Amino acid sequence: GVNAWRNPSAITVVFPEVSPKIKEKWQLATAEGRTHLICMPNVKKGQIDEFIKDVKTDKESDLT
Repeated sequence: GVNAWRNPSAITVVFPEVSPKIKEKWQLATAEGRTHLICMPNVKKGQIDEFIKDVKTDKESDLT
């Protein structure tokens, strides 16, 4: 899992910094070791699923 959080009613999810490859593909903001994912109303479940798959695959490749 990933240690992610958000404030109540917020559309921004914060989690530990991801790789440059993931930041570039998904155009993510990162500051002070934390990456921010902003879930705008136009974001669909399939996009979130794809993002999670990319992060998971990227983390697994770091372990090998």
